[in-house]
Amino acid sequence: MQLDNGELDRHLKTGLDHIYFIHGAEDLLIIESLDKLREAAQKNGYEDKSRFNISGRFNWDYVFSDIMTQSLFAEKKLIELHIPKSRPGKEGSDALVRLLDDISEDHLLIVICGKLEKNIQRTKWVQSLSKKAVSIECKKVYLKEMPGWIRSRLRDKGLSIDREALEMFVALTEGNLFVAMQSIDRLGLMEVSNNVSMQDINDCVADGAHFDLFKLTE
Repeated sequence: MQLDNGELDRHLKTGLDHIYFIHGAEDLLIIESLDKLREAAQKNGYEDKSRFNISGRFNWDYVFSDIMTQSLFAEKKLIELHIPKSRPGKEGSDALVRLLDDISEDHLLIVICGKLEKNIQRTKWVQSLSKKAVSIECKKVYLKEMPGWIRSRLRDKGLSIDREALEMFVALTEGNLFVAMQSIDRLGLMEVSNNVSMQDINDCVADGAHFDLFKLTE
């Protein structure tokens, strides 16, 4: 099953699958999707959790040993595989394909990558995940799409914004979704009327910042 990140909430209302593959170019949307799956996992009784950061020299025996070990405290386990460079290597590719065959429904497996270039999309491990997992793509939000994205996120908090204030918001955040979302969260905490003004934007929009996706998902 292929989903856009915006479709995840509706999907989770119908139930939780046991294999998910989150990938894409937009770090904030990847983090939000992972947080939603973690919350759904907790609600569905996945009380135990293991996290593995995968690189080319990673020892996959740790993962297979983990899925074979029965927890004394929980029957269901959440397993996260973080592959920051979207390149697990030849051994990792083979191990991932085998893992998809071996993992039981008592485990919730979430594989998290960044952007998948065309040559990576053709690899065996990606093809296997595309067939067996719920694939959640977090597409890049381009600058021309920012006004609609910001307006939608404000609407989720019960706020509206006029055209001039929205143009300033977009200009100040410079296409950085992290900065935009932080500013939207602050607006939600401020004593803002239903409509966000130019002064509100000037008061709350912070300077741009850089983030490390795979630290933020810890």
